[in-house]
Amino acid sequence: MRTVFLFVCVFLLSGCSFFPQEQKQAPLPVPVHQLVEQPLTQEESTELLGEVGTNFVYGPGLGETMLAAGSIVLFPPSALFFLGNAAVQMSGYDGVTVSETLGEEKAKTAEEVFDGVVSAPGRVSAFVAGTDYRSKDEAKARLSSFLQRVQDSRAEGVPKPSFVPVSPEFQIPTSEADNSSL
Repeated sequence: MRTVFLFVCVFLLSGCSFFPQEQKQAPLPVPVHQLVEQPLTQEESTELLGEVGTNFVYGPGLGETMLAAGSIVLFPPSALFFLGNAAVQMSGYDGVTVSETLGEEKAKTAEEVFDGVVSAPGRVSAFVAGTDYRSKDEAKARLSSFLQRVQDSRAEGVPKPSFVPVSPEFQIPTSEADNSSL
């Protein structure tokens, strides 16, 4: 029981060890809530998954994941930090990084070294595939371009995705006349 209590305390405090700050990154040009009001078509979904997947494999995402998984294998308590940091990021705040504890000049150097390390797997996979490496800025620009294209196509009146009609016995009555049959 004591172990569980200690685990919960460390988990809750690991992501909140610094006062969270609002995200410093510029938001996407298209508000995501506008896109989820209407489901993506099959073609849009396929294109979105392809874009996100290639950004991950040919960018720093692969290296960041490998670094996190490797550190958890070598030092299991670091999983608490990653879980806490994920919770902070999912709530809309910037995650806690080691560079925040350093001075401004040392933080810049540490971030450059970190970017160099985590970009290596993405650069290798991009080289093997014969494509260009995608930095975080380039990946964000590609995703923003896709989201803008989807929003523009919806504004032009491209038909909404069609849904399979529901059989009459499963339809919800919409008028008083329909209620009389119940």
